[in-house]
Amino acid sequence: TLLADPSSLVVGSAIAVLVEVAPNKIGEMLHPHFRRLARMLVDLDEWSQVTVMGALLRYARTQLCKTGSVAATELASARAESYRAALRAPAPQQKDMISFDSEDDEAHDAAQQG
Repeated sequence: TLLADPSSLVVGSAIAVLVEVAPNKIGEMLHPHFRRLARMLVDLDEWSQVTVMGALLRYARTQLCKTGSVAATELASARAESYRAALRAPAPQQKDMISFDSEDDEAHDAAQQG
């Protein structure tokens, strides 16, 4: 398909045609190419960027997990709980990076005086 073409000019034009001709088929047409299109945004010209971003947003709104869904809510709760647990955990004790022996101190003092 034209959506799989490596040229950013071809992909931008293909998305523009898809949006105009078959706006209801965006979900099934973009699904295999979603991540590549998102990465390709920087290579597109400014008009194609607007068109592709609009198509990707439409795809995301209809195909990706909604924030109010049970799975998304459970995931957010699990993340929040692990964050709270990390805050409650005691911080690891830092060890002194530099330690001196008394012999080293005496040798250093002798070198300084002599």
